[in-house]
Amino acid sequence: MLGIKLDFFTVEFSTKSRAIGKSLIWLGVTGVIGGLPILLIWMLSGMHIQQADDKLKEIIHDLAVPFLCCAIITEISIEAFLCKIKFSKYSYLSFFLAAGIVIFLVCFLYVVTFILKSENLVKPGQIGIYQVIIISFTILYSLFIKTVMFIEEQRAFEKCRSYDKQIKN
Repeated sequence: MLGIKLDFFTVEFSTKSRAIGKSLIWLGVTGVIGGLPILLIWMLSGMHIQQADDKLKEIIHDLAVPFLCCAIITEISIEAFLCKIKFSKYSYLSFFLAAGIVIFLVCFLYVVTFILKSENLVKPGQIGIYQVIIISFTILYSLFIKTVMFIEEQRAFEKCRSYDKQIKN
């Protein structure tokens, strides 16, 4: 247990709480660094700079955020596949499928938006709904996988620490 001790009270965090916290930090930092150009243009747009407003609309229309989601979900799936934690064969299949589903949806949106330019297949408002679904799925999936990885990492660390204590005694 990790604890914060002050003179008048102690706060302790469980392994799962720490893992969730680490996962949130990882996702936040990854999202901010990966989306830094978008965030900068959004900030300039907030200052009512017309060129930034136009560029922000273009970025949203060009599906930059779902593309970032593809990168994040593919990275976390490959990391889970290559890590030393032994998952079941069904877990590995789910890593592949999760990344594949997001990549397929983003490719579908690109095809509909840029190649077909068909308003009959997907209405402009529906593209926003697809983006929200992709972003939500990426956030939930990434947090879940990273949390599991951090929990297993902590278990392995505690097992090594208890083994070291046994050897010293």
